[in-house]
Amino acid sequence: MLILALFASLMSGCGQLEDVKDAFEGLTDPLVVEAVLIGAVEPESELIDLSETDFADGTTIKVFVADATSIDDLESGALDGATVDLKSPSLGTLPLDAVVGGLYTANGQDGLEYFANEEYVISITNGDTLHKVAVSAPHPVDIDVPEQHSAGANLLIDLTEFDYDAVLVAVLDVTSGEITYSNEPDGIQEMYDFTHTGSNVKRHEIPGSAFATQSIYAVGVAGMRNATADDYDDMNTGLSSYMVGQMRFFPVQVM
Repeated sequence: MLILALFASLMSGCGQLEDVKDAFEGLTDPLVVEAVLIGAVEPESELIDLSETDFADGTTIKVFVADATSIDDLESGALDGATVDLKSPSLGTLPLDAVVGGLYTANGQDGLEYFANEEYVISITNGDTLHKVAVSAPHPVDIDVPEQHSAGANLLIDLTEFDYDAVLVAVLDVTSGEITYSNEPDGIQEMYDFTHTGSNVKRHEIPGSAFATQSIYAVGVAGMRNATADDYDDMNTGLSSYMVGQMRFFPVQVM
């Protein structure tokens, strides 16, 4: 019995050591990815027309890839020349276009669509190594946004009661088509800052400057789901982030 107990203890210790090894390798892997995939629900209100806006291309994905060992290396370590694909059961495999500075993209014009509850897998091939990260796409938000609002006043979006990890918002002036506000991160450093903040990212206050004049505005809200450390394969789990969500637009009359 003593021998069996000792054997079980050793086996348990080996498992713990393997877990520690995996966690250490995840934190020290030099391959970093910062990615965001955003779908856009077709507006229900006839007041909202997205055809002349940045959301006309439907679902979009931006993937920034870097070869870095610390946060200070993210931008300087931008990795060009990799092969980046996106895959889901309904989408199939979609190659992403390389832009510049480690950026790889695709949108609805390339055939990208958003399917709630499906797992979207990003695969990055750099040399002989295949790196992967996956997130299950959440459903769009089901919240009430006030139909009327005062010009110049802040507007709070609160998703703390829902199963999201973060909130993305965008405000469009329906008359001009201008985006008057957005908290969508742009660039690898902003992506890192957005997903590695210690603040409550499920609440976001839209500044009153987004509603500067009397008009009809479209307030877009997306509840986002972020990848966890277990979702990464051969990537730096401490520096990387991948978030997925679908934006729903609400008409707001500002007076």
